[in-house]
Amino acid sequence: MFSYDANETPIVRPWLVDPKTDARVIRLMVYVWLMMEMDAVDYLATVFFDTPQAPFDLHHDMARHLWDESRHSQFGFRQLPKLGVDLMSVEHSLDLYNILVQMPPHERYAMMTMEFEAGSFPAKAHVMDRVRELNDFEADTLLAFDRNDEQNHVRYGHRWLPEIMAICGETRPVDEFVQATKEKFKAVAAIHGNRTPHSLPPERRLTGEKILRLAGVA
Repeated sequence: MFSYDANETPIVRPWLVDPKTDARVIRLMVYVWLMMEMDAVDYLATVFFDTPQAPFDLHHDMARHLWDESRHSQFGFRQLPKLGVDLMSVEHSLDLYNILVQMPPHERYAMMTMEFEAGSFPAKAHVMDRVRELNDFEADTLLAFDRNDEQNHVRYGHRWLPEIMAICGETRPVDEFVQATKEKFKAVAAIHGNRTPHSLPPERRLTGEKILRLAGVA
């Protein structure tokens, strides 16, 4: 999760914002990023499970949120093989899940909607601009769906976070609670992050360096 070593991970975040990175590399990394959104399904499902007393409308929107994340993962699952990626070489990290399940459900939901998703839009805008250089209509369309869905998820967060906070007995103002939760996440990540091992040996797993070769720019 926190490593950007091109020989270890397929998504090298500094490359995504580097204007010198070839757009074909960015497209491949973004599809890996989308495929890995399956972990969002995993940890959002725990919020669903841990709030059985929540009103139906909250769970209705959360179910839509779950479906959106699974659909984003499917974008990557379908597109990567078209670009030469063996799906069996793509690892799904459990690191973020392992961190978030140490936190109560209202904190998990706050991190997902108010931090991870709300904070993703500048990077997504940059990536979308770069991918447009390829004149790839399908990629442009899928990324637009992803961005629009994430905007809806942040709206869900503004609507339902106060409700989940109340269910969990949290009485602080929302802004104060969110800021405190971000700080707590850093502390929990320092203890529980980088604990999940690789599921594949180095010679088999997809890495940033291998993506360069697949994109034809190595």
